[in-house]
This record gives sequence, C-alpha cells and structure tokens, in this order.
Amino acid sequence: MGDPATQPGRSRRRHHQPARVQRRPDPRAAANPAYARAVISACVSALEVPDDTEDTVTARLHRQALLDAPDHRFRLLFSEAALLRTVGSPLVMASQIRFLREILAARTNVEIGIIPITATFVTPATLFVVNDMVSVDIETVTGAVTATSVEDVALAARSFDRLAAQAVYGEDARTILNRALATHTSS
Repeated sequence: MGDPATQPGRSRRRHHQPARVQRRPDPRAAANPAYARAVISACVSALEVPDDTEDTVTARLHRQALLDAPDHRFRLLFSEAALLRTVGSPLVMASQIRFLREILAARTNVEIGIIPITATFVTPATLFVVNDMVSVDIETVTGAVTATSVEDVALAARSFDRLAAQAVYGEDARTILNRALATHTSS
C-alpha cells in the first residue's frame, strides 16, 4: 500500500496523539532524534521485537522532510498529558518541547493544537491519522491498522474535529508548551 502521505494526490493529514508527542509508525509527526529514539527504544523493549531503533530513527528523520513540503498541510493534535509524561528523560522531553515550539513558530503548513489536561471527555480516541479523507491509520498495541471504509474514515474525522474543537492553538498552545517545558527543566 505504501505511505499514504507520499502517494499522488495526498496532501492533508490530521493526526491525533493522546499519549505521546509523536506516533511510532508515522515518521512525519514532529519528533526530534532523541525523542524518537526514546519512544522507539521503549516500544522495542515492551513489544520484545528486534531492535531496529537506529534504522527507524534515520528513516523517520529522512521522511520528516515532508513537513517542509508547501503542498502538504498537517494538523497535529497532542494532549497536554503527552507533553507532561517523561519519555526518555527530562532532558529529552525538554528538547522535544523546544522542537515543537520551533515548528509552531516556523512552519505555516503545520498547525499544532494542544488539548488541555482539563478538557472534557468528548469522544473515545486512540492514536490515529486521517489521510485526506481517504483512509485512517490507527495504532494499536499489536500494530497499525489502515481503514478505508467511508464510515471508518468519517468516524475518525468526526472524532478529530471534536478533539480539535477542544484544543488550543497559537499563543495559547505556546503557553502550554512553556508550562510543560518548565516541568521538565525544574528538576
């Protein structure tokens, strides 16, 4: 099937991440090398799979260049809890949060929304990526699933829209990023 975002005619991705600041099988999500390495290493250990951490990090960072493609738009949603959870170490998290602040400031084709920790529960949601209303990638403990039925894609899009309506953007997102950064740099 290939990578949906790099197929002809695919240019819009909506990404929800409830637990981490980026998605393991989605290399276009915003992650710096140290954070990507920490996530992948933890997953390799937990899932007891062969360790291909360095190859995966290299591939992820190479494909991350898609974030700079002017004809692609990304709407990334993160929960504030994902920013507060320590992945790797406080130093790794501080670096990742600074990286997200840079993206927020420099990439006009990437919109970052952060769902405040005080937000009301509005929809069940796991980690998912909606690809141009054509498919939805869903990450589970045992692997990734790609759904292409109109109903599944529509449900994911509705869920994304409900979550996006709760998120904060721009300066409000930067405020949450700064608050999260302070939790990782104060120890």
